[in-house]
Amino acid sequence: MGAGCTRSASAIEPWQAVVPIPGASQGSSSSSQPCTSIMVARLRQQRRPSDEMSSMLEVLEIPVKKGGAMSVSALQLAIQERWEVPPCRQLLSCIDEQMYQGQQEVPPENRVPRVHLLEPEVRDSTGERQGDRCIGEFGLPSANLFLHLTDFSKLRPAQATDPYCNIPDPHCRGVTLAQVQRLVRFVKDYTGPGDLLMFWCDRRVGKALHSKDLTFYTLCDWVIGPSTYSSRCSCCELLAVSAAEQLPRWFTSHWWGIPLQVFLQCLKDHCKVRGFLDTCSYWFAAGCLNQLQLGQELAGNFQESGTFRVLQDCDGMLFMVDTQGVVFTRSWCCFEAYWALQPDQKRIDPLLFDIAVACKNVQVGPVPSSSITTEVCTDGLVEAEYKLEQAGLSGWSAKAKREAYFPLHVTSQGLSMDVRSSQASNPVDHCRILNLIAQRPVEYLGEEPFVQDANYDDFNAQLRSAFAVAGWRQCVDQFGMDRTQLTPARLSRVVRADANRTYLQLGFAHCGANFDNARLKEVGHAITNRLSAVQLVIDGCLVDFDGITWFLHKLPPGMDSLALGLARTRITDDNLDTLSELLPKDLCHLELGLAGTNITELKHMKLPAGLVALDLNIGNIPVLTKTALSSMAVPTELQLLHLQLRRTGLCMQDVVQFCKLLPAGLEVLNFQLDGTGLANFSGLSLPHNLVSFAMSLGGNRQFTDPGLIELARALPRKLSQLNLNMRATGVGNKGMAELSQSLPQSLEEFVLTIGGSAVTEVGLRSLARVIDTLRHVKLLNLDCSDGAVGASCHNRLPGGADNDAEYTNHLDQQQDLPLRSIQAQGKEPIAKWCREVLKRAGTEAASDAALGSLGVAG
Repeated sequence: MGAGCTRSASAIEPWQAVVPIPGASQGSSSSSQPCTSIMVARLRQQRRPSDEMSSMLEVLEIPVKKGGAMSVSALQLAIQERWEVPPCRQLLSCIDEQMYQGQQEVPPENRVPRVHLLEPEVRDSTGERQGDRCIGEFGLPSANLFLHLTDFSKLRPAQATDPYCNIPDPHCRGVTLAQVQRLVRFVKDYTGPGDLLMFWCDRRVGKALHSKDLTFYTLCDWVIGPSTYSSRCSCCELLAVSAAEQLPRWFTSHWWGIPLQVFLQCLKDHCKVRGFLDTCSYWFAAGCLNQLQLGQELAGNFQESGTFRVLQDCDGMLFMVDTQGVVFTRSWCCFEAYWALQPDQKRIDPLLFDIAVACKNVQVGPVPSSSITTEVCTDGLVEAEYKLEQAGLSGWSAKAKREAYFPLHVTSQGLSMDVRSSQASNPVDHCRILNLIAQRPVEYLGEEPFVQDANYDDFNAQLRSAFAVAGWRQCVDQFGMDRTQLTPARLSRVVRADANRTYLQLGFAHCGANFDNARLKEVGHAITNRLSAVQLVIDGCLVDFDGITWFLHKLPPGMDSLALGLARTRITDDNLDTLSELLPKDLCHLELGLAGTNITELKHMKLPAGLVALDLNIGNIPVLTKTALSSMAVPTELQLLHLQLRRTGLCMQDVVQFCKLLPAGLEVLNFQLDGTGLANFSGLSLPHNLVSFAMSLGGNRQFTDPGLIELARALPRKLSQLNLNMRATGVGNKGMAELSQSLPQSLEEFVLTIGGSAVTEVGLRSLARVIDTLRHVKLLNLDCSDGAVGASCHNRLPGGADNDAEYTNHLDQQQDLPLRSIQAQGKEPIAKWCREVLKRAGTEAASDAALGSLGVAG
């Protein structure tokens, strides 16, 4: 929201400041000649960038009746009659050549242009219309009046039938990336030679305005404010067609002085990094709050406002840092970031906090030195990196590579944030924010804030620690090389000073010698007893078990969740007993990465008795003993178990025996067995209360129909989610037929990857016949392409469509997947796929005969 959120009505009324048109005669306001006609200029629809400025214009002459008492509404109707521009999409502005008269002694940066907006009507403070306005009321030049027309028609989508899309609740308004791009294209239409905005100027300094310098202050002056004036709506409502498509997924916090082009670049790069399409919607104050009714939309307690509700409902905050770092000094930006970092007991997942930084390029070859690039630092892994982790690769290494150029000076600026010295465009806002932080009663929010308060210090500590965590990996990689003189020890102290932090997530995967026992101790010094969850990934780092032991001693005994990545470190069988003993006894969730270590068995691992969820990765260990799994003691309270066992020397009997030892209350079970060579599951028995089961056997050519038949017969009847990856296995039609017949009626989500297997259209038809009879299935993700990576049970279509029609349309448009593949949610698109498969399966008689040979009824 930043500095511009609470601009007063008087601050946004004078929208007009225009560049005089070359060759146009601009009379002075002192002229007494009667006005017999009004000249109105607009930009031609068809023009070339090389055209002269005057040749880009189309001029309309409108005669004025004797006396000159023409109303603005009548003028707008005359323009509509000739140019077919609705009055509600018109902005008429004027400037005379004497605009700086009397300001010769005023410094250029303080000059205010003499500009005029021809408002068609008088409205009261509530927005109610009081009457029409005449042209003579504006103090315009009385002779040879020349006006400029800005046409906002292109901002409203062509398919829209209403003047605007009514979205009453501000927290339900989000502007998509595509809509921000439409705003930028509209601005580009008014850009002339030399990047000059032809009809507009910066009214604050009285200078010409270039499109690259157009900020949200001037955007509201020239586009957002006047384009929504007649409808009294927000920019989001003007750009939208359907309210359902505008629900914000991300909240953006930024300084209003950030250029619009930089803002767009930040959004584009964030979408690219996160894997979003241009339908992803963002909440930002200029676009989502009604700038003509800010008093009403921001009235009352902040925690009851639309801004606060957005932070409760969206996925995360994108904190935009401008090239000057002004955002760190803005009261609203600090306040929004603070609320984004607060733990919310109502949320299942914490609000993500991503940072996008605009950086000035250093000139290299043909790249101009004034160009801007952006760097995005994400809170944790993005989906593509998470899939790498699931595939046995290092998502944290990919994240480090992606963020390698994140500027450390931004981290340094974040460590200096101080809400007491921050500023707001409206000083009253700054006072209210400080009083809110100090937790003063509502009746004192308008009073002079305290000079010192312990809550200020807690506020600052929480903001600073967020930037310390974001830049810790880069600080380790560049230690001693950057100019900011940041040290990991300083970041450790900053994080430790945050009395409100309950979760710490740090990834140093494959830092090698840059991360040793000394660096690990600095992380340990940041641990406090207030932490309830810690995730530390030090895969491939130069730490030994003494350093790991020291770190485990620092963990608070009452913590709830621990994720520890120790892949390719010096862990042996002898260390497992000590490691288990040092785990906090009250742990409910444990994620332990031991892939590529020197362990051979798990009998020495003694897990906390109250453990509810366990994610254990012991992949890439070919020397595991034949009883490695079955020798591990599984906690009896366990409800979720995820085992990553890729490329290990597991024995099939060990897996079968281990499954028999699983607790009866287990609800979620996930086996990653790619590259293990397992061929059969004879005697397999799964817990009867499982509701979600996943198994990945990719690349196991030894796994054929008999193995799939045994697996299918072991599926529990209560399953609602099933995910099977059998890519590049020996599975064929007979195994597919048995799997289809064994699918439980309770199934709701089914993900199946069979690319590169021996399954043909006959096997797919057996599946289609059964899927069409399952009453509860609502998600089907079937990947038959040879190069597929296996999808998650919770994969969604681009844009997160929630209705059957959108999924059906997506199914129709999938040109890059084989016809037999499907990604669909909803009964109708799933049924459509089933019909397509049955239709393509050859002649009915031949297909039924083939299915009959597999034991499937035709």
